[in-house]
Amino acid sequence: MKILFNAAISANIGGNLYKYNGVRRNDVCLNNSQANNFEPINCVKYMAFRAKPDSVMLLSQSDKLLCAYSRKKMISPYALRTIFAKLAKKTNAQSAVNFLREYREYMPAVETEVFDMFEEYGACGKKTFQDILIEKRPEALINLRQKQTEVLHSTDDYIFSSSLDENIAEELLYIRDVALLKIGDGTFGRSDVLEQLKSIETDDKDKVGIHEIYKKWHNLPRSLKDYDAFIVKYSKFSHNDIAQRLLSMSVASVEHIRPYASGGQDILWNYALTQLLYNQDKGDMNLAEYDELNPDIEIRKNLPRYIDDVCGEIKRGNPYFEAHYTYPSQLRQNVISETGWKSYMPEIVTPNLNSREKQIQSSKKGSNRYRTNHK
Repeated sequence: MKILFNAAISANIGGNLYKYNGVRRNDVCLNNSQANNFEPINCVKYMAFRAKPDSVMLLSQSDKLLCAYSRKKMISPYALRTIFAKLAKKTNAQSAVNFLREYREYMPAVETEVFDMFEEYGACGKKTFQDILIEKRPEALINLRQKQTEVLHSTDDYIFSSSLDENIAEELLYIRDVALLKIGDGTFGRSDVLEQLKSIETDDKDKVGIHEIYKKWHNLPRSLKDYDAFIVKYSKFSHNDIAQRLLSMSVASVEHIRPYASGGQDILWNYALTQLLYNQDKGDMNLAEYDELNPDIEIRKNLPRYIDDVCGEIKRGNPYFEAHYTYPSQLRQNVISETGWKSYMPEIVTPNLNSREKQIQSSKKGSNRYRTNHK
């Protein structure tokens, strides 16, 4: 699971650079294992995709497919530069809302909620998105701290009543108490808490308990998934940064089914198209684990539908997928190998091939089976 960036496919998301560990740079590699170390100098500003030929061509099909994880529409990375160039001219909230309205269906849940809030303001004169978020920030900060506190306390009963080793339980309570103090003084970091959980040394007996707590604390709100966290974070950003952020997570990206850091290959059958939100949020996490931590996305239900969509493109004579007609069956096998989800991935049945497909099939050895009509 890696997104590489350079000028092969580019989208200027405002023009600024990134800082990685304090160093400014514009040759950003959004490798998900490093995602938390990147700090945008105003917002997510510069994206330029560097990809292998297969992934470049797969991205070119993003306007024909829905997100493999969420079934949301995706914005083609090829179109993003033009969209953002037009959006930059919308210098107040009302004009930006009017422009963004046609892209609302592409927005993930949090961005949709924020956009609807902006739209409810109606005719708001010369106010910018930042002005509105600044007004909303005090209430959002109170709500955010309350949510963070509730999540951290949600495991108290489990810690006290479980069979966890006493020293492990004390360490967990210490991590919780430090986190609560940081919430109070505004220095809290969700990723810090999760990393501390991962670093706890324990035997097999306590691993299950630690994992149960990790699943709970993984729900600590962050701007990718929480309305109040979004407001608190982006109230510090410019109007144009915020406007672009409403769309940037909707852009199509090449997701590695088996993470690159875990030995996943840069090869077509290890690729699926997803919105950047999920690619960035999943990072180097195993797909089955990410699905377990995010049951609301319904990945096990949606990935088979994505494969059906590709089969549909083959049946309609899409030349790219015709040329890669083994992609659905190979992707299916890769998903099963990575996750064990065989019961969610029914057998693929062979479609009726048109003359062009027959030519392609006859030129290759072996047979291919495609699954269709999976609901």
